Amino acid sequence: MTARLGRPLVWVGELGSTNDLARLLAGAGCPEGAVVVADRQTRGRGRQGRVWASPVGGLWCSVLLRPSADSPQGLLSLAVAVAVAETVEQFVPEPAGIRWPNDVEIAGRKVAGILIEATGAAVVVGVGINLNIELQVMPPEVAARAGSLHLIADRPIERRAVLEALLARLADWYSGWAAGGEAVSDAWSSRDLLRGKPVAVLRSGPGIEGVAEGISREGALRIRTTDGAIRQVVAGNVLQVCGPLGPSG
Repeated sequence: MTARLGRPLVWVGELGSTNDLARLLAGAGCPEGAVVVADRQTRGRGRQGRVWASPVGGLWCSVLLRPSADSPQGLLSLAVAVAVAETVEQFVPEPAGIRWPNDVEIAGRKVAGILIEATGAAVVVGVGINLNIELQVMPPEVAARAGSLHLIADRPIERRAVLEALLARLADWYSGWAAGGEAVSDAWSSRDLLRGKPVAVLRSGPGIEGVAEGISREGALRIRTTDGAIRQVVAGNVLQVCGPLGPSG
């Protein structure tokens, strides 16, 4: 383990959500670097309230951070995504890309997801990585897009080794993020799966259609709409679309 992350380490067999327990630890004054790991989550969740399937065979964990108030908040999820992408690449022979803001994919299949939640002055970073999961145990709508590292590597993946690698990469990128974040946006951009692709953003209010043009230095998704304007998106469900785009919303 790294000296900075993973102390204390709370490892349980079954848990509703590792993020929920980490939030409780934050409220109880647990120090930065505390990590919660579960063999299985019964109420795992992803961004925008989606259910995150978390059967035995994955790495489901949450890290407690206590960043300074002047850190570049919009880039934290991107920094974590880069750390996760670099981690999974240590165990498979394929490169990992990132779909804005922080879905990690290999060969078109999602192998990891991230959920970051603020709790008071602390931040809980939840990471789920599909290690040795048979896709047929997942809901059909999830299995259609999901990947698992053991299928890509054609061998079982050792969970503690992945955890140790993840905490090491997170520690490095957390430090880089806290120092200003410019390296974060550059590293994330090198893995951008949406750049140059037609996309549609679903959100409350009018949607947006256009072509993804990378990210801003603050981590917002830049979209060039059909009228040539650049719109910046900080939240929403971004879908890659096929065929001609209609008028921008």
